[in-house]
Amino acid sequence: MTFTITERDKKLLSILAVVLIAALFIKFLIIPQLEAKSDLASESIEVDTQAMEMKLAIDTKGTLEEKLKDADEEFVQRVADYYPMMQSYEIEALITKMILNNGMESRDLEVSSKSYVAEVNPYFASTMGLEMAMTAEGGEGAGSTDSGSSDGAQSVEQTQSTVYASQVNVTVTGTLKQAKHLIDVVNQEYPSVRIQTFHIDSEAAETTEGAAVDMTTLDLGLEVYMCEK
Repeated sequence: MTFTITERDKKLLSILAVVLIAALFIKFLIIPQLEAKSDLASESIEVDTQAMEMKLAIDTKGTLEEKLKDADEEFVQRVADYYPMMQSYEIEALITKMILNNGMESRDLEVSSKSYVAEVNPYFASTMGLEMAMTAEGGEGAGSTDSGSSDGAQSVEQTQSTVYASQVNVTVTGTLKQAKHLIDVVNQEYPSVRIQTFHIDSEAAETTEGAAVDMTTLDLGLEVYMCEK
């Protein structure tokens, strides 16, 4: 059996061959090129975005450095009066030296084994107190009392997160004059040591020679404030 290819069949086969070649050309050449072009376009957008971010970072570098420098200077000023974080024996040495420098003797000195987060309630007329009051009033002026309270609480919480305290209880012996002077010294010369409680017990005694002696006992409850520096 023989097949005769007519002119019409030849034309159809030619058209089919052209279509097949075109399909293969599109599938293996055109489509990969289009996909590659799309990927390059996406990569170009990402690179342009990264370039813009890097340029913005470079442009703002000076401003950020200035802000960081100002923040560091403000932090140093705010924590200038606080002691750096100390161990119990270091706090004990600090308090003992303070007492001995006043001519008195210490006994029953007890320092809390672990420092705790301090609850800072600043004096209302202090710089920190005024700043907190202005923050709270600003929040209320914006029409949101809860927001203002939240801002004030957040301000205190932020302060508390960086200020720590250690409890110290000590009994000091000496004269009544020395006891009163020691209280004044703590209040005036040790801004990061706060007297929480004190009790003075003073009585007169006589030596074996009959001389009058002032026997005064001062019980102090102190709080030593520290922060990370």
